[in-house]
Amino acid sequence: MVEPGPAPILTESGIVLIYNGADDQLVYRTGVAVFDRKDPRKLLSRADQPLFGPEKEWEKVGQVPNVVFVEGMARQGQRWLFYYGAADKYVGVAEAP
Repeated sequence: MVEPGPAPILTESGIVLIYNGADDQLVYRTGVAVFDRKDPRKLLSRADQPLFGPEKEWEKVGQVPNVVFVEGMARQGQRWLFYYGAADKYVGVAEAP
């Protein structure tokens, strides 16, 4: 299962898409892919490993266990804030450069 997360970001390198997906054990994690600016059908790169996954107890235990699901993003200076749901019970924020 794969679903888009926050709105894509248009950069000089391409269109950056943060997405959420589940594996065969229904553990939800967040990934990133970059698409061509001129032809968005063309995938330029995709991370081999998830950017973000359930680690904390409150992300692993809840209405639906083992879920982080990024839905919002905001830039704050030199970092990005990722707003996400956890275990379908909580809301959290994570940051990345």
